[in-house]
Amino acid sequence: DPLNPMGYPDIKPQVVAPGININSASNRSNVAYQEMTGTSMSAPHVAGLVALIWSAAHCLARDYVATETLIMQTANPVTAGLPAETCSGEAPGGVPNQSTGWGEIDALRAVNAAIAMPPCPWVRLPIVFRQHPGR
Repeated sequence: DPLNPMGYPDIKPQVVAPGININSASNRSNVAYQEMTGTSMSAPHVAGLVALIWSAAHCLARDYVATETLIMQTANPVTAGLPAETCSGEAPGGVPNQSTGWGEIDALRAVNAAIAMPPCPWVRLPIVFRQHPGR
């Protein structure tokens, strides 16, 4: 499944990101901020990480499978405070799990891993100039 490169169809979420008590712009005025919580606060963290990864390794740009895999592989495992019993058969306190997936995203590790990837191959195309008299 190209949308699930690691073959873990039951693991949701794949990763977690900061999303509790995040300072965000408020619609109360043009200069107001407020603390917000939820996926609307964590999703921008992941989107920003994808932008950083694609800037660091342009070969990954629009390669969603490789980008997702890189983010999962560089996440910091989070197992503290998880329930002893799981709903999908994975070991208690193990990673990946149904509560935090592969763990919390780690932007520095992910970008460093992207930078360490082999460079993109360059495609050289021949350029041919022809003269067309009378045109």
